[in-house]
Order: sequence, then C-alpha cells, then structure tokens
Amino acid sequence: MGDADDAVAAAMAANRKVAASRLVRKDELDAELAKLRADRARVDAAAPGPEGEPLRQEIDARIAAATGELATVAAEYQAALAEMEELKKLAWRSKAPTMPAASDPVVRTPEEIALDNVRGHVADLEAQARVDEELAGTRAPATPAPALAPATAPARSREAADAEALAAFKALREKRDRPEKPAEPQGNPPPPKKTI
Repeated sequence: MGDADDAVAAAMAANRKVAASRLVRKDELDAELAKLRADRARVDAAAPGPEGEPLRQEIDARIAAATGELATVAAEYQAALAEMEELKKLAWRSKAPTMPAASDPVVRTPEEIALDNVRGHVADLEAQARVDEELAGTRAPATPAPALAPATAPARSREAADAEALAAFKALREKRDRPEKPAEPQGNPPPPKKTI
C-alpha cells in the first residue's frame, strides 16, 4: 500500500500545482478582459466613426482570443479540481479497512459485535430492574443466574437467541417506562418545616 499511497500523494501534488497555475492564469485573463473592454469603451467614445474601426476590430479580436483562452483555462481548472476529488476518494479507499471473509469463524462481523452490545445492555437493564425491585421491597432477593448450558446441549439458532434477547429487551424497556406508584408513608408523617 505504500507505493500506492505515494503515487496518490504525488498525483495530488501535481494536480494542486496545475490547479494553482490555472487559477492564477484565470485571474490574469479576467483582469486582461476587463482592461480590453475598458479600452473598447474608450475607443468607442473617442473615435465613434470609421476612423476607429481598425482599432475596434483589433480590440474585439483580442477580447475573443482572451475569452476563448479563459474558457479553456476555466475548464482545465475544473478538471484539476475534479481529479483531486477522485484522488481523495482513492486515498480514502486505500486506507479503509477491508472486511474479513464471511466464512472466517474467528473474526466477528459488525452485526455480531452489535448483538453482543445489545445482549450486554439487556443484562444491565435486568440487573437494574432487580435492584429497583429489591429496593422497593416488591421482590425477594435476586436468584442466582442460571448456570450455562452444558456443551452437549443443542445450540439454539442465532435467530432464536436474537429474538429472545429482543423480547427481553422490550419487556425491560416497558417495565422501566411504566410510571411507578408512589410509596405509601409508613407511620406518622414528619412534621412540616417551620419557615420564618
């Protein structure tokens, strides 16, 4: 990848130089055209008759040549900018990580990582719900988590495990979002605070 990166960097530098030179030339041609148009207006004012015609024709020819060159320079400038954008995309693609083959059992895909994150989040929500219930006194102390299934048990399909995890997640979310009843006071309420 080093040679490819170097080639992209060299091409990018060359295109920057081209774009810069074309931009400078474009500015020069814009200034020249403005001067030629001002000259043409002065000639029209100074010699409106046939005596100024040869000078007008010369100025018009120079305006046409400058306008044509300006169009060419502007097109070259835009082409250099477009080439630089393509080189940026190429450089980005060369640095982007490649995805492993789907058949590789060791490498985890982004989907597997996301599902593991969701499973961990569901476990956290379950633990939070147990703590909240114990604090509210509505549940007996937490029962230990079931032991892992023995290795000889048939494995559930990934889709079934995902569906189960999603259902548990939704149930915990609904439980969390339900408004709780305020706890009823036990015994005498505290006396109101005295204010001055």
